[in-house]
Amino acid sequence: MKEEVWLRAPEGALQAKVDLPSSKSVSNRVLLIRALCREPFRIAEVSEADDTRILQELIQNQPAFADCGAGGTTFRFLLALRCLQGIGGRISGSPRLVERPVRPLVETLQQLGAGIRYLKKEGFPPLLLSGGKMLGGSISIRADVSSQFVSALLLIAPRLSGGLRLQLSGKVVSSKYIDMTLALMRYFGVNSNVRDHTIEVPEAEYRSRDFTVPSDWSAAAFFYAMAALKPGSALTLPGLAEDVFQGDRALEVLMEDWGVSTERQGAEVLIRSRGIPERSFSYDFNDTPDLAQAFAV
Repeated sequence: MKEEVWLRAPEGALQAKVDLPSSKSVSNRVLLIRALCREPFRIAEVSEADDTRILQELIQNQPAFADCGAGGTTFRFLLALRCLQGIGGRISGSPRLVERPVRPLVETLQQLGAGIRYLKKEGFPPLLLSGGKMLGGSISIRADVSSQFVSALLLIAPRLSGGLRLQLSGKVVSSKYIDMTLALMRYFGVNSNVRDHTIEVPEAEYRSRDFTVPSDWSAAAFFYAMAALKPGSALTLPGLAEDVFQGDRALEVLMEDWGVSTERQGAEVLIRSRGIPERSFSYDFNDTPDLAQAFAV
């Protein structure tokens, strides 16, 4: 039987209150920080995304075989955590995930003392972890492949003996996600020193603090886009106004050029559209790649 899907744009301006999903990026980082705290703390509004759900389960249960599904962040964060904790076993994921490179992170973790070897293709999952005692120090990592490699190392850095001095080589991609990581580390009591392409994190203890995950600015981009295409729209987006961690909040500034204004009302954001100006637009999404899809549409 032939199946068809019909899409029809709504008539007129949009008027709605939109319940956005919680930020997956923030959730994953806070879950890792909690795993490294001496005392547990409460995380409210944790993302329901598969990546976050799987990461939370794997941190809690510590199975001998960790299947990370399709989540690159899940795999890379869990890899760094398990190496720090000295937990052995296999770690892998979906057919798509095992096609994603991990060599820069693996080599850096090995240099810090982790026992890791490839089970199939060199430079890619699955991996076999065999414990090892990790120590801090000064080390370099390529930052032109994935910011997740850098964030994974930064999150475990305070628990390394002597801390970590991380030199980033190459053009740094998705730098706003590294900024998010450092901001969350500061929120939980760990400061860092950033100078040029070098990040220094001292040996320190994370401070347990209850935390509420904000709504996802990346998801908000599509509702901003819908409003832009429907002049006169007014959409209320709860849970965004007080967020200071997500780099994708640059959206509210970028969308001014597309005729969408942003007004903060308590914990909510109210967006209003007046029509897209007839002019060209150019922006480099290297730092905020998750916004690119909505703008492209």
